This record gives sequence, structure tokens and C-alpha cells, in this order.
Amino acid sequence: MVVSHFVEGLTGIPIVSTLMMLWTTLAITVTGGAIAGQYVIGKATQPQPEAATEEQPVEETEPAATDTTSKSSKRKRSKAASRRAQTPRTAPARASTRRTSGGVSLPAAALYAVFLSLTFGAVWWFNLSTVYADMRFHEGQAFSEQPQGGLNEQLIAFDKFIETINSNPREDFYYLNLGRSLMSIAQLQRQQGVQLGEPLPDADINALLTIASPQDAATFIQSNSPLAMMSYAEAVLMRARELNPLNKDHYANLARLNNFWYNWTQDPTRLQQSSEWYGQANAVAPQDVTLLNEHASVLTILGSYSELQNDAAAAQGYFDQSEELLERSWALDKTYSDTPPRLGEIYRLQGELEDATAMYVQTVRRGNDPHALDSMVDSMIADLDEARRDDLLQQLRDAYAVRARKRQDAFFYSVAGIMSVRSDDLDGAADAYSKAIELEPDNLENLRNYTIVLSDTNQYAEALDQAQTGLELAQAQAGNEAVLAQFQYLVSLLQTKVAGGQ
Repeated sequence: MVVSHFVEGLTGIPIVSTLMMLWTTLAITVTGGAIAGQYVIGKATQPQPEAATEEQPVEETEPAATDTTSKSSKRKRSKAASRRAQTPRTAPARASTRRTSGGVSLPAAALYAVFLSLTFGAVWWFNLSTVYADMRFHEGQAFSEQPQGGLNEQLIAFDKFIETINSNPREDFYYLNLGRSLMSIAQLQRQQGVQLGEPLPDADINALLTIASPQDAATFIQSNSPLAMMSYAEAVLMRARELNPLNKDHYANLARLNNFWYNWTQDPTRLQQSSEWYGQANAVAPQDVTLLNEHASVLTILGSYSELQNDAAAAQGYFDQSEELLERSWALDKTYSDTPPRLGEIYRLQGELEDATAMYVQTVRRGNDPHALDSMVDSMIADLDEARRDDLLQQLRDAYAVRARKRQDAFFYSVAGIMSVRSDDLDGAADAYSKAIELEPDNLENLRNYTIVLSDTNQYAEALDQAQTGLELAQAQAGNEAVLAQFQYLVSLLQTKVAGGQ
């Protein structure tokens, strides 16, 4: 459950956030300067001089005009006086507001201070808090994703993720990682022998966000059981879904959490909740074959559970829903190798053995993971053997034999061997087991099966050699009393047959 690498220092700071801070700083400088009167934004204009104060007219002291003055001179003086009379008077310029010693008015300075406070607050909220959250997030990831990390590493990651969310509570991705950390802690608690406890029906995410230190985080973990931690993980994932309800991953993660929970408690209501969440994920992303397949898997488990409860009608309903989803997935993407084994399994559970075999053969021959059927192979062989479908067993056996030769895979040879035995092809079985033993000479199960096949084909001397080899290996391996007894019996039986010339 642990996950990535620590990116130290500023490598976690988004470039966009850095640029926004630079532009915001420039805006503060220019706008503040404009308010203070130091900068003018727009076209520059020449400063206008203040209007001069008009002087009081001086009383005429010249002597009265003599008779010798010409009429032309009188007319000129009369026009000049008329122009002076028409010039408007201008009052002395006065300051309309009180100015500070630096030349900035007090209201402008107050406005500048308010603007600066609001701007820095906005910068922190929209940029610096995001940067800080991103740095804390990377620190948390460094601890949560350590391959060999234990409870101490998850505790530190848990504390860092809470710091991350408190710095930026709007990012749904952060909640996903906190939820994963809580699930990891619950799993580690269980591995250390902590009792499952009881789930919390009212787990409140705010109880997590009040954790302020690693010591608080340790106290919180110690005071909660694994199922209580799972309850908090569920609450955290619910908050992520509330923040971004169109993100299919939130529904899928809630479904996976409930499926994981079922594996611990075998509580079928958790499976039903898982199916409901997957249904919503399928509605958001109807062409996501991964989610379709995961939903089908949960429905298949519900069907098998209903069978154990002797509720055949419910089981058939779940199987039908699962088959419908898987066939839709197969129609959407024929290259997705996860679908054939799941579809083959649902066909087998419903007795559709020919369709099941076709999907199994597809998986073995062309699947990216040919071992995808390993957990199903025993049930598959048993059903085909019980139905006396040697033809289908041979089809599947041939697919395993071909893939075994290509991959030189001992397990595939052993599967081909057991299928050959069930379809009464003992020579084919002997050939398959001999190749498996060449690849894994210490495999006691293959040695025992090969010994029995050689004995059944009357090759007693060769069978005795294999039995003696198996006996020596079993004696060297402590704790294999049952296997040791089997080889002792085979050696004794084959020695009798060889001595009797049988």
C-alpha cells in the first residue's frame, strides 16, 4: 500500500504559481505607486503651473492726459483697459486635503495599506498556500511510498498529508492520498496483531484536520482500531468525491475500499456498497473497461456468496449482471487481457463450459498475463472432468503446452500434464511432466505425479528412479512429513514391482 519519491526544495512548486507571484508583485508595486502618486498609468501629461494670484490694481498716479495727446493714443489705451477688465480673476490655489510629510495624503495612504493587506492575503491564499501544500504533499509521498516503509513512515506521511489539506483544502487529489495512507495504517496495524475493532458510524474528517503534530498523529493512531481507521478513510474519500463529483476515480476508490473491507470482515453489505459505488463509476465513465471488470468481479463474488446461502435466485441475478458487464467490456476492447479470464470464470460458474473454455484458451495463448488463470485452473479442470468434456480439456491442454514451450514454464507443463491425465492421454502426460522436472528438478509435486504416470504406463524402473529422487528431497526438507510418507510408499511399491519383474 505504499507509493513515490521525495522532490526536495522548490522542485515541487508549480511554475505557473511562481509566475503568478511575480506578476502579482509587479501589480502591487505599480498600483501602490499609482495610489501614492509616484506613477501615472496611461499617457503622460505635462504638469500645469498653478494660477498666479492676481495683484490688486494700482491706482493711476499719472497726470491727466494733456490736450497734446492724439486721439489714436487714447483709443489704444481704452482697448487695453477693456481687455484687462475682461480677464477673469483667479483665487489663490489651496490644498483640498491634508498631506503627510512625504507628500501622500492620509486617505491615500490608508487605502494603500488596505490594498496591500488584501493583495498579500490573496497571494497567500491562491499561490503561496498552494505552493506550501504541494511541498508538504511531496514530503508525505516520500514516506508513504517507501517500499520497505512501516508504521512509522506511514505516520509521518499521515501527518504531512493533513498539513497539505489544511494548507489547500480545495484539492481532491490530496484527500485521495490521505485516504490511502489511512488504509495502509489500518493494514499495518492488523499485521502487528491489533484487533479489528468496530467501525465508526460517525467518523468525522474534522477530527483528522485538528491533528497538529506527529505526536498528535501517533496518539490518534494508537487510540483507533483498524476498522476505525477504515471508517476515517471512507470519510476522507467521501470528501474527495464531494469536491469533484465528476471524477470517476472517487467512486472507484470508495468501491475498492468497501471490497477491501469485505475481505477482512466477510460482511456482505460491504460488497453491496462496493457494487453500488462501482455502478456510479460506470455511469460517469461507461466505456472504462477496467471499472466494468472490477464491478463484474464484485458481482461474481456476491453471486458465489448467495450460492453459499442457498439463494439460487439471487446468485443467478448477480451472475447475469456480471456477465452483462463483462460482455460489454469485451465488445469495447478486444485487446484488454483482463476480460477473457473473468468472462471465462462467469461462464464456468453458469455451466457454459464451451464459452468458458474459449475464453480460457484466449487467455493462455494471447493474454499479457498467461498466469491469470492460475487461481482458477483446479476448478476449471474439475468442472470439465466432471462433465466428461475430454474434447475441451484437450483444447485447453494444447494451449498450455504451446505456451509452455514458448516460455519454458514448468507450471504450464505441469498443468498440461494433469489435463492430459484427466483426458486419458498418459503418454502426453509423461512427456509434459518430464519437461516440467527438467526446468524444476526440486519440485516434489511434479516428481510425485511423474512417478505415478510412469507407473501407470508400466515403466516401473523409471518410476522407481523418480520416486527415490523425490524421497531424498523430501527427507532433506523439514516439515514435509505427509509428502515424505507418500514417497516412502511409492518407493516400497515400485521396488516390489521391479523385483517381481512386473
